[in-house]
Amino acid sequence: MALRVIGFDEITSRLEEVSKLARLLEQRHSEFPRQALDWLARVEDTLARHGVPAVSQVAAARMRIAGAMRGMPAAGAKIAGRPTRRKLADAAASEALQQVQAELHAQIAPRQAQFDQAEQLSRQVITFAEAKGLLAGLDAASEIQSGSPTLRKRLEADGDLAGPWVQLKAMVGSTDASVFLGRQWLEL
Repeated sequence: MALRVIGFDEITSRLEEVSKLARLLEQRHSEFPRQALDWLARVEDTLARHGVPAVSQVAAARMRIAGAMRGMPAAGAKIAGRPTRRKLADAAASEALQQVQAELHAQIAPRQAQFDQAEQLSRQVITFAEAKGLLAGLDAASEIQSGSPTLRKRLEADGDLAGPWVQLKAMVGSTDASVFLGRQWLEL
């Protein structure tokens, strides 16, 4: 199953949180491993909710950090000096974050260009629909909340916009096409 735009956005949001964790490591903050575990739990939940199979890799990363916090060194861990629990946990958390963020990027990369195109096409469709008066009399908020049924019917009936609307639906699916249209409509 292809990643839908809502899942894509949630994963992107999780990736934006990594910089905060990096700062904690740089500052040698004692909460870094715990915060990394919390972040991984949120990532795991996001991936599970959107049916992304990489959820098992995230769970494995969480287990490595939990083990290190209990004093179990990860395979191949290189620690300078005496291997304290803190050093083991910091090393495991750092390695896990690097691995998981790389996996998240790999999960969203195939859809990035497609969603960029869909955003551009939906911007053109909604701008043209407004110019043609197809948005007149429609309440954007309630229409978007219900999946834009009236707008979709108007687009399908319009000779100029039916083609681009079908192209948008073919590109990302009907549900995501409605999401992209709604976003562009709200930005008018």
